[in-house]
Amino acid sequence: MKILHGDKAREKLIEGVNTVADAVSVTLGPATRSVIIDRKDGLPPLVVNDGVTVARNIVLDDTMANAGAKLIIEVAQRTQETAGDGTTTSTVIARELIAGGKKLLDSNTGYAIRKEMERLSQEVCNHLDEVAWKIKGQGIYNVAKISANNDEDMAQLIADAVEKIGYDGVITIEPSVTGEDTVTFIEGYEMDKGYVNPVFTKVFGESNTFDKPLVLISNNEVNDFAQFIPALEYAKSKNRPLIVIVAKIGAVALNTFVMNQVNGNINGCIVQAEDISFWQTEKLNDLAIFTGGKMINRELDLHVKDIIGGEWLGQANKVIVSSKKTAFLGFMGDDEQLVERLQDIESEELMAENEFYKKKHSVRYGRLQGNAAVIGISGLSEQEISNKLERVDDALNATRAAIAEGVIRGAGIELYNWSLKASINNVNEVFYKAMKAPLETIYKNVTGESLSSVKDAIEHNIVKGHYYDGATNSWPDAQKGEVYDPVRVVKSSIRSAVSVAGYVLTADCLIGE
Repeated sequence: MKILHGDKAREKLIEGVNTVADAVSVTLGPATRSVIIDRKDGLPPLVVNDGVTVARNIVLDDTMANAGAKLIIEVAQRTQETAGDGTTTSTVIARELIAGGKKLLDSNTGYAIRKEMERLSQEVCNHLDEVAWKIKGQGIYNVAKISANNDEDMAQLIADAVEKIGYDGVITIEPSVTGEDTVTFIEGYEMDKGYVNPVFTKVFGESNTFDKPLVLISNNEVNDFAQFIPALEYAKSKNRPLIVIVAKIGAVALNTFVMNQVNGNINGCIVQAEDISFWQTEKLNDLAIFTGGKMINRELDLHVKDIIGGEWLGQANKVIVSSKKTAFLGFMGDDEQLVERLQDIESEELMAENEFYKKKHSVRYGRLQGNAAVIGISGLSEQEISNKLERVDDALNATRAAIAEGVIRGAGIELYNWSLKASINNVNEVFYKAMKAPLETIYKNVTGESLSSVKDAIEHNIVKGHYYDGATNSWPDAQKGEVYDPVRVVKSSIRSAVSVAGYVLTADCLIGE
């Protein structure tokens, strides 16, 4: 075991940070380079150009430096989870904050530097909110195109899907069965909860698809695995997976379910129900109507263990479960029940006492209407399909973020613009320099040259309100610019970068092998 202190500890952490940043920075902007990742066990190498996939696959032999790599990888993943994109931007900014902050440690404490960076991050985020604007129509397509590395066909699929069913509708992405890129509109219901344990997905961090599953829905708390046995045996007799939605599951029951899943004894997944109390019960009843099942209601003294046979179980054509969401594709309920339920929800919304309750009912109504889209992705090889799936997922997330909170001038322009002010102190200077890093990286990836050689001309364009179009290496004016960044993505990138910089700059001891 090794123990490092002070500068030696931070130097090792920074070594790991820089290694990751060097690898992912080449993927930033429209002129991205591919990163080839070797794999063990005879598998073909991965060819990728999205930052989060590159970061996930980096493991350094030097365990001390690897600690720094893991720190920035965690931040990249956190950015991905929060905003759906922006991992490379957060990594590039973090590297600059750490490099600049380290030089200030002789005259400042790491804590003081971190607090000032946090203050400045809030200042720049407030600025971004002030200058952001909403998008629709062509703007949706433009955001999707940028996030999809200027793939126009892919952008059109995303724009078509989002415009038809809404940015918060059910949109899933999967390999195409037709050999072509397609978007198909179907009925679907989505809840904001995913699997309770990663074992329920085949690849950690990714979603899992269950074909033609049965669905058990209950507001019970289940602490004994034996309660599931009747439903599991019935599902197995029909050779169908079982998706379990319960209010709460105890550790022993969950662990037993997981163990049986791993051993191949059962095929299913457990998802914890959304919300609590009244709202939880109402949402579960909504889902029961959509799937053609019945909610097992503890208030009526019904329990999961009492359900023998399939009369209480719902079903779906497909259920797609991720760490955060569960989508049920294909309406399996009764049309008359659905219409009646929608009418009831509409009446409840009209009679609601405040906007909070109105919004709750409105969300329920929209979900139960069941608008969903499936984007099918084709390719000549498994590798190509995998790469396209990653790009579409990033582009879809960025598009949703853009619609939800608006956009700003893209390619790092607005961050650079904010930084064009006199430095007040050393920390400010470091922070302003870091805000310039995304544009500088994009410009270098496009031209192969440092932005510093044309700094004055570029800053003139920025101040005049021009955009930077990396695809053409040009500066269109404000009326013609089509390069946007979702403000949610940029803010998340900044906050994540400041977070990891704070970890490194305040570290004074590193323990490793």
